Amino acid sequence: MSIEKRRRPRFRMRFPVRLWNSKVSVTGVTVDLSDVGLLVSGVPTELFTGMRFHVELSLPEGLVFAEGQIVRQSIDAGGVPVVSLRLLRLLECIPGGSVTRER
Repeated sequence: MSIEKRRRPRFRMRFPVRLWNSKVSVTGVTVDLSDVGLLVSGVPTELFTGMRFHVELSLPEGLVFAEGQIVRQSIDAGGVPVVSLRLLRLLECIPGGSVTRER
């Protein structure tokens, strides 16, 4: 049995995320996240390691905007493409944002 040692803990959470730059705009869902990165599922396979993106993360509390870069790509056990995204810079947090809330 191996114990995974990480400098930053990851939290398994599913939130909608949009990645875009001047060439492409895609949506996916987080698999897990930390304060320095995201694992995003369901993005197209034409993305490649090194690509930089604007990131819009839809949290229940509002929207988070950041800049990020793909550092790894893979296919999960179900055959769905996933990318590991390093967060380079936090740009803005908008409480409430355009997130739909249940009443």
